[in-house]
Amino acid sequence: MHPAYTRYSIMHPTTFASLIGLQQIVCWGTLTYAASVFAPSIAQACGISIAQVMTTYAIGLLTNAAVAPLCTRWVLRVGAFVPACLGLGLMLLACAVLSQASHVAILLCGFMIAGLAMALTQYDFAFLTVSLYMPLQARRVITLITFYGALASSIMWPSAVWLAAHLGTSHAWLALGLISLIVSLPAVVLAYRLPIAPQAPHALDAAHLAPARADRASPGRVVLGLIGLAILGTSIVANLPMVLNMMQTPPAHTAWILSLFGIGQLAARALDYAAGRWFSIRATIVACSSSMLIALALMLLVREQVLACAVFSFVLGAANGLTTILRGVVPQQLFHGQAFATISALLASYGALGRAVAPVLAAYALAMASGLQAMAIIYALVTLLCAALLWQQMTHVPH
Repeated sequence: MHPAYTRYSIMHPTTFASLIGLQQIVCWGTLTYAASVFAPSIAQACGISIAQVMTTYAIGLLTNAAVAPLCTRWVLRVGAFVPACLGLGLMLLACAVLSQASHVAILLCGFMIAGLAMALTQYDFAFLTVSLYMPLQARRVITLITFYGALASSIMWPSAVWLAAHLGTSHAWLALGLISLIVSLPAVVLAYRLPIAPQAPHALDAAHLAPARADRASPGRVVLGLIGLAILGTSIVANLPMVLNMMQTPPAHTAWILSLFGIGQLAARALDYAAGRWFSIRATIVACSSSMLIALALMLLVREQVLACAVFSFVLGAANGLTTILRGVVPQQLFHGQAFATISALLASYGALGRAVAPVLAAYALAMASGLQAMAIIYALVTLLCAALLWQQMTHVPH
């Protein structure tokens, strides 16, 4: 990585990952999961439908996509501390605005501020800071951060439900904002303001590898491969209850089968953290694409089989968990200097755009005749294409 961009931390990698991971739990819970929990109450307060509430949330994601390149360049220029603090401030401001949402204009303003905060708090920001502060331990650190992130739905979703039930939606927004600030601010200070080493300790400075990496790998193909896999997972996950219904899953079993998705994510990320040092990133690409293909085959073929539907949910979660790891690790392995800055900005921007648009398009596709079968076949072909692109690009990692 270009020396001007690098701020090697002397903190232990596990400590660094745990601090940023805790921040991911509360930031994802506040900026992402709370919207779906509070949507019915917000719709009633604003006099609009739940679909319109989620549309304003999607506009917030588009705001995230628009500002992501600017945020990436800012972080590479000044480091992570000031942008991270601004992100926390924007998150608290978004919660304050959303707590007063009695009109669609206020709601839209709140979600747009939340979109700005996402660009400075969530995964893409975290992965970028890992590449700045701990480039030599990036894979294990990123994997552990995503492991913490997978806990966000398990912790923050029920927390948001409890807060809304006991405090009301308005005060619940404020409580989530304050809780997130209380948890995140010390983590940000400890992770980004402790002493830093001028050079990477006990290892070759990655700057010497920059010309070999940036000149040979294709940013466009890497972005296409990573974003393609991410969009596939996002579009299915957002419509997972509908998919299970179309697979004719017995309603009595739907709830616990849905929970297996999160368990699959955790299992895949835990396995990568424990055994990743013995496997190449190419092996992770194979595991990710194979898991997705198995899930798609089950989606295509299985009907009214509880065990097979459970396996589908678990394997889909594993594929989604590995996709997130690849999105953080592959760019760090292939690109440095200006090329790394470019691909980081593209991934952040297109990733947010995909999160906003893909679930809606997938919902329309599923509503069509034979939509589930067509989606499974098309997604399988796209999975193979994305995996092939990433596999080919990983040949450019110098040994």
